[in-house]
Amino acid sequence: MRFFYAALAGLILHFSGNALAAAPAYPFCVDASCGLIDRSGNWLVKPNYSKLVPSGPYWVVERASGLEGLLDAQGKVLIPPSFLDIGQFVDGLAPARGRESKNYGYIDTSGKWVIGPRYFGARPFQKGIAQVIHSPKDGAHLTTEFIDASGKRVIPREFLASSSSSPSVNGLNLVEVAGADGEGLSSLIDHRGRFIVPPRKDQFIDLEKDGSIFVQRGNSQYLVNANGKTLFQVSGEEANIRHVGEGLASFEKPGQGVGLIDLRTGKIIVTPQRNWVSVGMFNDGLANLRILLPNKDVSDGYIDRSGKMVIAPRFRIASPFVGGMAVVWGADSHEGVIDRTGQWWRKPQEGQSFRRMSEDEIQDAGHLRSVMIAYHRSGGSLGGPYTPDDAEMVPVARLPMLQELFDGQQLLASVRQHPCGIEVGVNAKGERIWPENLLGRCAAEQLSTNLGYDEEKLSPAARAAYLKEKRRSARVDAEWQHEVEQRDKHSGDIYTLMTRRLYPERAARDDRLRKLVEDAGWIRGEQEVSLHGPARITLPAGLKLLVPEKVAALRERMGAEMAIPLPLPPGYLALQEQKQAGTITEDEYAKREKQWREMFPEAFAAKPKGEKLEEKDNVVSPMAMIADENDRWQASLRVVASGYLHLDESSLPAPDDLIETLEIYGVWRNTGGIDTEVIGHSSYEWISPPRLNQPKKILSWAYRYSDMYSGKPAGQGFRHGVVANVVVPGRSYLVQISANWDGPFSDSLGEVYFPEVLAMAQQIHFQPGQMHGDYVDGDKRVQIPLKYLVTGAPPEAFQRFSTNLQHVIERDEQKKQEKMMHQLQRLGLVVFVMLALFFGARRHSKGKRS
Repeated sequence: MRFFYAALAGLILHFSGNALAAAPAYPFCVDASCGLIDRSGNWLVKPNYSKLVPSGPYWVVERASGLEGLLDAQGKVLIPPSFLDIGQFVDGLAPARGRESKNYGYIDTSGKWVIGPRYFGARPFQKGIAQVIHSPKDGAHLTTEFIDASGKRVIPREFLASSSSSPSVNGLNLVEVAGADGEGLSSLIDHRGRFIVPPRKDQFIDLEKDGSIFVQRGNSQYLVNANGKTLFQVSGEEANIRHVGEGLASFEKPGQGVGLIDLRTGKIIVTPQRNWVSVGMFNDGLANLRILLPNKDVSDGYIDRSGKMVIAPRFRIASPFVGGMAVVWGADSHEGVIDRTGQWWRKPQEGQSFRRMSEDEIQDAGHLRSVMIAYHRSGGSLGGPYTPDDAEMVPVARLPMLQELFDGQQLLASVRQHPCGIEVGVNAKGERIWPENLLGRCAAEQLSTNLGYDEEKLSPAARAAYLKEKRRSARVDAEWQHEVEQRDKHSGDIYTLMTRRLYPERAARDDRLRKLVEDAGWIRGEQEVSLHGPARITLPAGLKLLVPEKVAALRERMGAEMAIPLPLPPGYLALQEQKQAGTITEDEYAKREKQWREMFPEAFAAKPKGEKLEEKDNVVSPMAMIADENDRWQASLRVVASGYLHLDESSLPAPDDLIETLEIYGVWRNTGGIDTEVIGHSSYEWISPPRLNQPKKILSWAYRYSDMYSGKPAGQGFRHGVVANVVVPGRSYLVQISANWDGPFSDSLGEVYFPEVLAMAQQIHFQPGQMHGDYVDGDKRVQIPLKYLVTGAPPEAFQRFSTNLQHVIERDEQKKQEKMMHQLQRLGLVVFVMLALFFGARRHSKGKRS
């Protein structure tokens, strides 16, 4: 697909320098993921990157997050993706920009700064010197200087930075010199600072990557050597000299046509030909040539270095040869490929296209210069529908072709379309190399497109493969999220960058808060640490811990920082001045004033935001913080003097009942239960229902939540996340661990990191005599229902409502009982009267008979 070309298009355009000298390796992308393959089409580096670019004898790799790292020629990781930009490596050094600063410096192949990041821009070294660019001091121009590998200036003056993107070549550098009016004058210097082409206002200089120098002054163009001597000149309104590769240049003299000259000497090789329109790039001794036909139409063919026509002009468009192959367009505009003899290797046909390296890429890409990609617009179909279980039953050879990667005429690998809807990578032998879990990938695709995410519709084998794929995908998402956080930690995401520009005081405070957290006194594994009371943790390697005392101190320092009122944003103050001066309408003022309040509500809050840090639960039980060393996740640990918590399988509440309770509590927490302006709907789903590790007496659970809310004052929105908890009980204390992940990747984060949190919990223990098994009759026991550990205590409004409802029910029951008693009393009276009459009648009857 388009990712093929996107990856290869950046191979050389992003960098300059020598081509790779290592064993052949080729970038190969499938399903938007790129790796390296060998000439057999097998993976050297699995497709874990979005782009791979050659850099000297190395590969600069870029992740989807935008972070860049470095691989050696065999694909071994030298620098993990951790830089925002890594340039061309020359003599072991490359310009780079890290996450901590917007400036450039130079790193070695281990990622260590050799010359610190202090430059606005930096270019690769060339002959032991490098050009660096400084930020403008007067706000007008960027300046540039030249340094050696120690960072020392080697040319004793500064220049204006050239607007040209041409790199240093053979010690030559394009610079600009300030003219009398302050504007830059284009010039060319050598590595000693000597002018090769003196500065002039009316000239433009083009420095090619082979060291060729072209100068344009007005209507005249010149070919100049490395000493500044003019070798060739043409003049006229349409006159030009153009580099065409392999030591040659084309030139055009108005009214005479196009010819060829030797770049080294300026000698004419081919005199101007009136029917030559333009010469393309020479490669493999041939160049594409466009000529004017007698009927005034144009057609393309190929010439050799002497100007002799080798392949007759019969193509609508012809491109340069690459590895003995050239892409051409026929009269019907369909693309095909010819060899050096002009014979068809791939005849033109509809829906077929080819991509080759650009002219710059051809010069610098080494063995990659002969790479070509064939695209197939419509690969056809195998019919269907296909169930995931059919995924591996379809022969690879029958899969419709999407792309083919060639080195010359040799097929390296291809991308094919699987009928289940995914891309499949295939090597030169026709064997599938990607994806590794075909059944799982197909199941995931079908779940999202045809099965409505109903996993019950999958067969046992497909579901098992899908769950494996789901874990892999979750790991990819979690790594991306972490890399983005690391990328934006210092430079900032879009909101942070906006804050730095519009509200620098707020940004400065955020930086101070971040620094407080970083310097809070974290303890790093491996060691045993006291949490509180009898609770201990054997801190594993790769984790860091902030003990309760340090957490309390951090809260206090952060609260003090947050309690300092911030000034109003400068832009808001400027808006007030506009209003007072009467330079803004009332409507426009109201609109912009509302925007400022919505962007930075804390600036207009009546109370300092720091008051929110005074949480009442902070004094109920000491809280520690634990986190992954690289801040991939963090969790709170609370040590509670709860009493003994009895745990066995029979004591665990039913998962469905807990979900129902969570949803009821969720509505009440979101809305108060009776608020008609904000309607809250909460849903919960188990990721891991309450489970008891009986041998270790550890209770754990994790659920997914989502809340939709609308109305006032919350506005409209949607939030979702994952909550995970682990409880480690002792004899009289328990440790409760809580972790929360929110946002679009919360499911993936919970899927990946909850097992890590659970593994960490197993390192918590209690002093002898205070372990869970040390319980004796008479010890204090936990007084709250076990389900409250999962659901939390009922919301206050819910408790009030429940209490009031119970009172209503009790009063209603009492009234019913009173009414029943009254009715019974009346009935009893009636019965009594009837019995009295009955017995009275009997006595009267007996008296008469006697």
